[in-house]
Amino acid sequence: MKKKIFLFYSILSVLLTACSSNNEVTDVNLISENKSEALEFDKLCSDLDVIGSKYYSPTTRSVNWTKWGHRFFSATVDGITGYIAGPAGVIVGTLSSWAFEEHWDRCVNRMRAATLRRVNSYSNHTYVFNDGTLEKCDSIGYYHNMMLDYLANSGKDYTTVDGETDYIAILDDCILAASKYGVDLSISPTDKLKYANFSKEVVLSFSDCYNQKIAIEEAYGNICISYENKFNIKLNYDKVEIVQRKIADVLNCIDNESSIIEYANQVNAIIRDTSVNPELKSDLKTVTDITINSKLYWDAVQ
Repeated sequence: MKKKIFLFYSILSVLLTACSSNNEVTDVNLISENKSEALEFDKLCSDLDVIGSKYYSPTTRSVNWTKWGHRFFSATVDGITGYIAGPAGVIVGTLSSWAFEEHWDRCVNRMRAATLRRVNSYSNHTYVFNDGTLEKCDSIGYYHNMMLDYLANSGKDYTTVDGETDYIAILDDCILAASKYGVDLSISPTDKLKYANFSKEVVLSFSDCYNQKIAIEEAYGNICISYENKFNIKLNYDKVEIVQRKIADVLNCIDNESSIIEYANQVNAIIRDTSVNPELKSDLKTVTDITINSKLYWDAVQ
């Protein structure tokens, strides 16, 4: 009996040792993978800084606050909101971007007809952000700009009887435009209201940022909190935010379309060749794609 007990504990000891050893190996591998991922992301950011330095300068940026002005925020709002909202991002990003323009027009008492309501097509002002295998019609940025174009040609001012931005009306037309171009998303009435309220909070937060009432870091943080609270989803977008801010800041310093495309090609190559995990790579492509295309669009309609 004692031998059996001894044998049992001997086997148990071996199994526990083996399990402990396996856990240690797993922990070491996980630490190694995390470290490798962090180093790869640092390299990606460093590479973006290098190409961005060719276009960015504090002097140019300060000039463009007046020249491009609030449309820097339209593109910034568009990109990060489009990313956060997931599958509905191309619609919600467009909603937020257009709503920002509507809000801003009222703030400075300008007529929409004098700015955006040109009956022209801006669909050629797009950048297809891909790895060499996608076609233009597969680009989220292409759909995004076609939807903005649809809103511009609608002839509507998207305001309520109280003179406020009609977020639901913009959202409905974004959904209609997306469907027209082959992007069909079923959004429940409850989610429509959430997206409209989310977009309104984003617009007001970035308006405060433009007016220097809050820092841009707080505006980004407000977006995250707003979405998490409304959709009960915990976001993990710290790396995406870092990259998007780098991209948007450089774009604010570029005046002409050919330079934007030149810069976009270099960003595209860096993201394409990076070894960060596939999910993060896809997220980075989405947020940069929307931001770059939004910049192209808003520049074209000035």
